Amino acid sequence: MKISIALIFVIHAAFATNAVTGFSLISNVIESLLDLIIIGKPNQPPPKPQNRTTMSYIRKQWIGPVAPYISECMCKTHVKPKILNNFYEKGKLSNDPGFKCQIKCYAIKLHFMSSTGEIDFERWSELFPYLDLKLAQKCSKIVEPLLCEKAYLCLKCVYESLSKQYPP
Repeated sequence: MKISIALIFVIHAAFATNAVTGFSLISNVIESLLDLIIIGKPNQPPPKPQNRTTMSYIRKQWIGPVAPYISECMCKTHVKPKILNNFYEKGKLSNDPGFKCQIKCYAIKLHFMSSTGEIDFERWSELFPYLDLKLAQKCSKIVEPLLCEKAYLCLKCVYESLSKQYPP
């Protein structure tokens, strides 16, 4: 059975934190592993190569820039791995506060969002495949005082725009 990248990072993060936090994270990992065992679909053939770009392919490309920060941000936000997996594997944007703050954490770590919420749309478009300068500029104009919410709304803006151009 396939164990997702996010779960591996959470296991690593749980052992890298103190005992109380580590125990809490390990509980989340066990819960997520049980979900995978119960809901998961073992022995599925690998997906067939695709000749055209899809949103699924784009989401997989977006893991690259954030990969070094996944476990660190998960320790800060306590987002459930299943929620992250649902975005990267299925394209489901969650309203979960942890997910929103996970996006903010990535944005700050990658230096395209400042601690005051200013978006460097040029840097943002350079980091993420299929996010062109025009779209990054448009989506960076969102006015929202709460940084987790702002990061989420910026991602939602980009994702919904790209979803109109590319199939799922």
